[in-house]
Amino acid sequence: MKNLFLNVTALAVTTALTACGGSNEISKPIDDTKIPAVTVEDAVMSLEFGETEGVKRISLLQGVDNPYPQNSVFATKFQHVFEKDDDGIKLDTEPDLPPGAITKQAEEIIIDTSAWLDVLEYQESLTYEFSYTLDNGSAELVERTVMVKINGEEVVAEQIDLLVAEDAEVPVGTQVNIEAVVSPANTTFPELTWSTSDASIATINEQGVVTGVATGSVDISATSKDGDVTATTSLNVVTDSDKPIGVEVQQDGQTIDMLTVEQGQAIQLSANVLFQNKTEDSDDSVTWTGYNDEYFTVSENGLVEGLQVLFNGLLDVRTNVQGFSDKVSVRVTPSKNLLYNHNYNFENDSIAPWITYWENAEGSIAQVSEEAAFSGEKGLHLKSDAGKNLGITLGVDHAPQVLGSNDGNTYRFSFKIKVNDGTPVNGWFRAVAQGYWATRWDSWWGYEPEKADANGWQTIVIEKPVKNWAGQTVNGRFDFYLNANAKQDVYIDDLRLEVVENAD
Repeated sequence: MKNLFLNVTALAVTTALTACGGSNEISKPIDDTKIPAVTVEDAVMSLEFGETEGVKRISLLQGVDNPYPQNSVFATKFQHVFEKDDDGIKLDTEPDLPPGAITKQAEEIIIDTSAWLDVLEYQESLTYEFSYTLDNGSAELVERTVMVKINGEEVVAEQIDLLVAEDAEVPVGTQVNIEAVVSPANTTFPELTWSTSDASIATINEQGVVTGVATGSVDISATSKDGDVTATTSLNVVTDSDKPIGVEVQQDGQTIDMLTVEQGQAIQLSANVLFQNKTEDSDDSVTWTGYNDEYFTVSENGLVEGLQVLFNGLLDVRTNVQGFSDKVSVRVTPSKNLLYNHNYNFENDSIAPWITYWENAEGSIAQVSEEAAFSGEKGLHLKSDAGKNLGITLGVDHAPQVLGSNDGNTYRFSFKIKVNDGTPVNGWFRAVAQGYWATRWDSWWGYEPEKADANGWQTIVIEKPVKNWAGQTVNGRFDFYLNANAKQDVYIDDLRLEVVENAD
């Protein structure tokens, strides 16, 4: 590239001379050994920024003197420098560089300091080393280093929100929890100092728990640690109240503060709304909110569904009257469902990678629809009046090859089913190694209306030890179908295949 640049320069000079009546001889390329190299004030350029300073663009040519101005100076071979082990892997003692945090564009280094907001604590710092080469066409290239230091800064509180209704009622002798939200979320010192305008009416402790003492109105305040931000709300202490005084998140009737849900799993939560004196006119309605929609969802009725693996998420439930709330940490773990990546809940716009069962009659229905969903947005609709077997198949290229693996485990296959026309149905689920019918893993199942829920859905569960396909390397398919019947009209959702007993 360097010689091409010099030749183009020489050609331009020759063309100019010819245009001015000069010699027609093509001039010789400039000898790069005669071009003086650049000089730098400092071989190491040091940069230092705080994590809240935003995007910084710094010239890599700072302090560079080019004694040959006919040529431009280029910063090349820009790379992150860190210590490595014998295998070329970065040592754990070297700091990780957040993705996209430090990049190069032309002759500038671009530093996005916000990339460290969730990395650095207050007064912590990290330093990164980069090397690059300065090239002005000289045969002598100049090596230079840039050191980038990022400092963790104090993020001060800007706002405090007290999440309770103004003039909320607190019965005498009752404790209620006042929830406060400090903004921004990454405030370095989010601790609050609580106070009451009249301790003879209501007291409040360091955790924001108010105790009603005597009837009257009182102001409750929360102040940031630096004293610069304060929020205040009024409470009415009363002798008797039919309004909510709190709420608890429950799972299977037990109060929880953490929920673990698998990818693809749905868990029903409930809200236990607390009262001093609940009456027929009391309003116990609540609102559920999830704060990590990319990783899990929570419905208006408290049904939580895991989407992606998440270590520490958050959801809350809040009473619509008075505004008292309870929070729960949410952890989403990898799915144990071996069909998780095989359209187990039919959320795709087709049944793929499943295909229609080979016995399906012409004109029968085996497709996804919104009406067929037990959870999520889609489910499988199977319908026919041809009197033949009807279902779907997962081919050998997709089916998990576990049910004939002779690994000593017991496996559970389960699914949700709803019969639409009241006709009894039954069927089979099987795994069959091609050409080895005798060693198939299969089981009959049947829909029993008396076991269905109020909406007609029943959960079918099959558990069986693994089969032995006699060491054959032939892969097996999965068949899931309804037995031949005069009429078939069912919804299917949430296919699950999982290990329930490990041989080890």
